[in-house]
Amino acid sequence: MAWHRNVVATEFRVGGALLGIASLVVLADSIYTAYAVRSAPAPDGSPPLDIGKYGLVGLLANGGQVAGRAVHTLLVTASWLAAAVAVVAFVTLLLSLLVYLTGRGIAHQAGWARILGALMSLSLALVAIAALTVVDHGAAAIVAVPAVLSLYTLWVLVWRYA
Repeated sequence: MAWHRNVVATEFRVGGALLGIASLVVLADSIYTAYAVRSAPAPDGSPPLDIGKYGLVGLLANGGQVAGRAVHTLLVTASWLAAAVAVVAFVTLLLSLLVYLTGRGIAHQAGWARILGALMSLSLALVAIAALTVVDHGAAAIVAVPAVLSLYTLWVLVWRYA
């Protein structure tokens, strides 16, 4: 009986660790990207050149200023997107910590961990089974793995040790 519980506890701990490592990498990269984008120089704010006086050179210089402002607007948008990705990565990092701690709780036979693990497994099972209905037959085997693992986890946490 303890063998099944150890398998499920290891499943949660490994899943939490892998999710934590991935979200930590994304968090570090998005913070660096947001910092690098925000430290870009501001666009040229000088008044445009008179086209009548400078001719083609004035026209090209004015076009460069317009392009510089457009690029700066895109950089500001990119920095906001990088900050949003950083927030999502941080929330995912906290979720991975919860998954890992749930695995440790299951290993130590904590009641809260069984309940939380069962709820997580139920939600993953529902999502995976719903995904099985929309993916093509080639990818069905890949999507079936989390569905089977979550159903096994539900069996261990709910019916095996009820």
